[in-house]
Amino acid sequence: MIELGFACEKTAVDVEVQGELVFLPGQKERIINVDKTDGTLDDTTGSTGGRPPMVFTAPDVAGGTTSVNKCGYKTTIICGSTVAGEPIPPHFQFKSTAKTNEGQRISVDWFGLCPRIRGKFGHAHTKTFPVTFGMNEKGGMNSIELQMYVDMAIFPLYPDIADVPGKRVLMKVDSEWSWTHEYRDVG
Repeated sequence: MIELGFACEKTAVDVEVQGELVFLPGQKERIINVDKTDGTLDDTTGSTGGRPPMVFTAPDVAGGTTSVNKCGYKTTIICGSTVAGEPIPPHFQFKSTAKTNEGQRISVDWFGLCPRIRGKFGHAHTKTFPVTFGMNEKGGMNSIELQMYVDMAIFPLYPDIADVPGKRVLMKVDSEWSWTHEYRDVG
């Protein structure tokens, strides 16, 4: 954290600080943790993600003896936050049987009605950011989808990203995503 410019060692002046490091101003917003979970319509449990699956049901609609909607459809949902406590805009990764990008179809009406996430991240002032989505054959994340997610959803949060102290972004993801990425010029 010190070497990358996110923090410095605690001194005698920092008596209120718990721990050994003091985050430099504005750096808590630049450290993010994202994790994935399953989103199902049928309450099935999978072995992916670090959180239990999210189950979408309608409690006001009769469903027989169980509140489970029987459906084999699942999606991957990525959520997270900054160390400062700002939520990262959710990302939905849908399953698609389309053989080409042009053949992929999804109704974007739902996304237009999703609340936008407010945060500062790498901007001078608080802004709002949309929910994002992607598609692939399994509805999950792999290194290609993760790179597209970072390009589409994370880089816009930090337009000032640069490989210099104070402008770096530290993103923690699960090791199962098998992805490494070093700073690159996104301009």
